Order: sequence, then structure tokens, then C-alpha cells
Amino acid sequence: MNFEIVRRKCASLRQSLPSSVSWVLLLSLFVGLPAQVAVSPSANALYFGTGYTAAPAGNAGGGSQNGNNVCATDKVAVGVGFTVNGSNPGFGVYCRSIGADGQLVDQDQSSASNTTAVGGGNTKVFCGPGQVVTGFSFVAWTNVRIRCATPPSLNDDAQTGWGITYTSGTEQFSNCATGIVAGFYTRTGAWTDAIGAYCLPYSLNTLSYNVNGGSGSAPSSQTQTQPVQALTVATYSGTRTGFHLSAGIHRQMD
Repeated sequence: MNFEIVRRKCASLRQSLPSSVSWVLLLSLFVGLPAQVAVSPSANALYFGTGYTAAPAGNAGGGSQNGNNVCATDKVAVGVGFTVNGSNPGFGVYCRSIGADGQLVDQDQSSASNTTAVGGGNTKVFCGPGQVVTGFSFVAWTNVRIRCATPPSLNDDAQTGWGITYTSGTEQFSNCATGIVAGFYTRTGAWTDAIGAYCLPYSLNTLSYNVNGGSGSAPSSQTQTQPVQALTVATYSGTRTGFHLSAGIHRQMD
């Protein structure tokens, strides 16, 4: 969103107004904007940015890389399934809908019965109520657990317990750097050799400013850190020759 000075040509007032005036840019467009502006996605959907694949967890065997398997639009992973020493299916995610506020539409305990499966697996691990998956943890062929957090802030990441009682093996991770797990990819042979997270970052809005030839510097741009976050519109004070602020309209003199 780019706010620029709104200009109206007023040649008839050339003689009656000073050639240079001081004004405060309240970032108004004919009518004043409120001081607190909520910049958010559409009310009926949470828009994510471009998905990306995190580095895989596990590097065993020599199986083939499989493509991304993803949740339906506006759904994210709340749990996973894993088959020990098997690959048909070797891994999967369980998906639930997320709302325009960045939170799960239903925030009860997730389970196989109230989610949509993509892929599968005999051993299942779910996040707690209201939480989503933000990463996987994997011991090749034998065990899995997940990293969960509460949206939209996602600032309480924590690992769940193991799907199966942990015995031994190297734990490896495939975590989203930003955003939420919304799918997976695997490398499989006879067994599942590696798993990777397919992640969706939030699509966040930015307010940017332009003094449009006025004196001084424009305020710094502001970007949301989570969906539906309110951004306070900055103020600016400066001068520009030939302009006069009147009734919320910036007028230009010839």
C-alpha cells in the first residue's frame, strides 16, 4: 500500500496563498484515515505466500525422491502418520482448516477422525488443541515426532513426544524457517529414507511511504509480523513549496 500526497490544481488561489507552507502529512485521502489501521487478508480466507520445501530429515538408503504432497487450500498440518520400516504408505500429514485470523477454525484436539489425511502411516502423532505443525523430527526408518506451535504468532514452538518409545538413533530435523507445514515430500525405497516439510509462510502486508518531493525523509516502511496485525500509520512533518493543506486536501499551486 503506497500513500502519496493527494494533489489538486488550484490556479485561482495562486495569489492568495503563501508560496511555501509547513504541513503535517496525516496520510489522508480526501478523508482522514484512522490512527490505527488493520491491514489484513480478506475476511473469507487466509492468504499464504509461496510454499517452499525445507531441507529433509534423514539421509539413509538410496531411494527415489517423491514430489510434494500437500493439504487442500487453506488447510495446514496438525499431525503426521509414519510407518516403521515401511513405505506404503510410509508417511503422511493430517490437515485442518485455518481461518482469516490465522488460527485454526476448530481448536479442539486434532485426531485422525476430525482431520483430512494426505498420505498415511500406522503410527500417528498430533499437536495439542489449537496448534499446528511447524516441523518434523525423524530417526531413519524407526521413529518420528513433530514440532508444534500456536498460530498465528507461532512463537511457542515445542517438540511433541516420539510416536514410538525412543530407543536409539540420530534425530534429524526438517523444520519450517517461517510459516506452517502444509505438506511433505519423502525419499523412499523399500522403507522411508528421508522426509521433508513443505511449508507455507504467511502473506504479510507492508505499508510504505513517499513524501513526494517534500522535505525530510519518509517514515520507514512497516510490515506485519502475523496476519490481521494492526499497523499504526506513521506521521510526517515537512514542507513543500507550492502546496497548501486545506480541509484534508493537499493543493498544488502553479
